Amino acid sequence: MIPSLNKQAAQVIHLAERRLIEAGHRVTAPRRAVLVYIATQGNTFTTADLIEAFKLTPSVGRATIFRTLDLLVGLDLLERVHLEASGASGYAYVLCGLADTHHHHTVCTRCGEVSNLEGCFLDARRLRGLSAQGSFRVDDHHLELYGVCAKCQKIE
Repeated sequence: MIPSLNKQAAQVIHLAERRLIEAGHRVTAPRRAVLVYIATQGNTFTTADLIEAFKLTPSVGRATIFRTLDLLVGLDLLERVHLEASGASGYAYVLCGLADTHHHHTVCTRCGEVSNLEGCFLDARRLRGLSAQGSFRVDDHHLELYGVCAKCQKIE
């Protein structure tokens, strides 16, 4: 079942569709359904969440879900966050590409919750220094910090 849209979700969908079209991709009905689901998520989601949400929707199959996720990651609209350190396998996905600010993620190793961590610990000078040390040029980076969230700390 696809949740109803609020104003913020509608704006996310509009911007994502515009990016898809600008990159030469079609916005098909199944792809749009996946976008709607993603835009209405309050936090992170997994592929399993999407598959469960669309299990009764024949036009949105597993292949459509995986291809759409790969496309959105490739267009920098979604970010994959590794969950292995939390004991889960695979990835969580976070809608990040529509934000103007660079940020990183924290991942709870107990419950798997992923949160945005605003700002960056790696300043431009440090990244230029890494590039200057060898033949490798740093173009971009992603940082995930693993630990225990406040909710899980209260349970300890």
